[in-house]
Amino acid sequence: MIYITGTVDVVEGSRTVIGHGTEFLKYVSTGSIFKIQEDADFYIIVQVLSNTSLILDKNYASISKNLQRFVINPDKTPNLSIPLLSKNDPDATKTINIGLNIIDRSVGDILDFTSISQVVVSGEKYVEVWNDYHDTYFEQNRVVCFENSSGEVVDFNRVLENTLFRGQIQFNPSLPTIRYNSGSLSTVAPVRRDILVNLDSYGYAFIESVNFGAVSGEIAVSGEIMYSDGQWDTTDRIAVFGKTYGLGQIASVSSSGEVLIAVSGETLVPANFVSGTILYNYTKNNSRSIIQASGNPVVVVNVDSTDNWAIGDIVYTQKQLLEFEVSGIPSTATEILSGAKSNITEKGIKQSHIDWGTGLNQVDASDIPVNIAFLSGEVATALTILHNEFVNHIASGEVHLGTAIHFDDDLQGSNPIIAKTISGAINELKARVNSGVILNGIISSGETVSSFFCENYISTPEDFFSGEWWFQVLSGPAVGNLRKLKTFDTSNGRFTISGEFQYLPTTDSVFNLLYKY
Repeated sequence: MIYITGTVDVVEGSRTVIGHGTEFLKYVSTGSIFKIQEDADFYIIVQVLSNTSLILDKNYASISKNLQRFVINPDKTPNLSIPLLSKNDPDATKTINIGLNIIDRSVGDILDFTSISQVVVSGEKYVEVWNDYHDTYFEQNRVVCFENSSGEVVDFNRVLENTLFRGQIQFNPSLPTIRYNSGSLSTVAPVRRDILVNLDSYGYAFIESVNFGAVSGEIAVSGEIMYSDGQWDTTDRIAVFGKTYGLGQIASVSSSGEVLIAVSGETLVPANFVSGTILYNYTKNNSRSIIQASGNPVVVVNVDSTDNWAIGDIVYTQKQLLEFEVSGIPSTATEILSGAKSNITEKGIKQSHIDWGTGLNQVDASDIPVNIAFLSGEVATALTILHNEFVNHIASGEVHLGTAIHFDDDLQGSNPIIAKTISGAINELKARVNSGVILNGIISSGETVSSFFCENYISTPEDFFSGEWWFQVLSGPAVGNLRKLKTFDTSNGRFTISGEFQYLPTTDSVFNLLYKY
C-alpha cells in the first residue's frame, strides 16, 4: 500500500524529512522507499523517529522544498526487505531494480567459500589478515572456514566484528577535529596514520591523533578528507577497519615498479611491504597487488595497471583485525575461506520468520515450553491451568474483581487519586492521561544550550504556557534530552529551559512540548 497522506519538508544536503499531517510511525518502517513526487531520485528510509520525522539513507540531492507531496512504498518482503510492487507505484521499474540489486547482493553472500591467505591468529577470538576486506569477504555475520598449512579444515566460525573502531559523528566536523559518540573499540585501538572511513558520506583520511572513549571522544585527521561524496555531517557513521603498516611516498615510477621513500616525519619499514598483499594509493584512491618488494629504499613491483600513479603519491599497506563469535581459534590456522553471510544473529529470529498456526508443521502455543514448577508442559497447557485456577478462585470468593477491591492513595505528590476502588483509580488515571497536552514544533534559529526560537509560536499568549511544561528533543544532536520549560517570550517565539541541554540543539531539530498534569 503506497502511503501519500500529508506533506513533507526536505533540505538539500540533509537526510532528515519533516512531515506535516503524517503518521509515519503507523504506516512506515525501516527499509521503505521514499520519493518526492516531482523528483526522479529515490531514497531508502533508515529510521522512523516520530509520526512527523524520518531519516533517509543519503542526503537529499535536490534543492530544499517545503510542503511537498511525497510517495512512500512501505511494502517489502520479511527476510531481505525487497520492495513489493503496488498498483499505485509511481515508478515500477525503479522498484524492481532496487529489488534485483538486493537479490544480487544476497546471492553473492551464499556463493562458494573464497580463500584468503596471509592469516595470523592473534588470540583465541582474533585473527589478523593483510589488506582491507571490510566491503566483501569479512562483513559482520559472515561464516568462515579455517584451514591449516596442509589444507585441512580446523575450524568454522562467524565474524562478530571487523573494525578497530566504530562511532557516529556528534557535531558537524570542524576539521581537522571530528567529535563522535556511540563509539566502540576493539582490543587494539587505532593510532596515528590508520585510516578513518566515513560509511555514509564516504571518503577517508589519515588519523593524526586520537582521544578514544567508550561513549565519546575526538579524532584529529591529517590533511584533507579524500574522495568524499559530500560534507561529513552529524549522524554519519565512521569506522577504522585496519592498521596501517607500510607507509611510503613514490619517488619514481617505471615499468619495473615504484621506488618508495619515507614520508616526511615517518620511517620507511621494508618488512611491511609484503609480496601477495595490496598496496593502497592514498592520493589516488585505488590500489595495486604487490608482486615483489625488496631493498631500502623499497622497490615495489606491481601488477600491470593503467591507473595514474605518480611521483609524490602516498601509498600504504594495511592489516585488518577480525573478531570472531566463538573463542578457541586453532593456532595452526593459516588460511581463511570466507563464505556465506548468516542473517541469524543474537535476537535475530523475528516473528515474521516463524510459520504460526495450528496446521501441519506450524508453530503454536503447544510447541513452546514453560519452565515453571506448577505450570509444567508448554504454553497452551499452562494457560489452561491458569484459566481453570482463576475461575475456581472467583467462584469460591477468594478473588474479587477490581470494582470490589478497596484502594487508598498514599498521598505522595500533588495530585492524589480520589477513587476508592482499583477499577475507579485506573479509570481516573486514564482520564488524566487522555486530557494531557502534547504540542510539537521545529527549532527556527538562535539555539543555545539553554534557549531557542520557534517562529510557529510567535504571538501565542504567554499565559498559555503557565503551569509545568517540559521540552523533549526528538531529532538532531540533542535528541532524547528532556528539560523543564522556564520562560516563553510571545514577541519572538523564544523558549528558555531550566538548566542546559547536554548537547546543542540545531536548526530544524524537532521537539515536543509536554504538559505535566
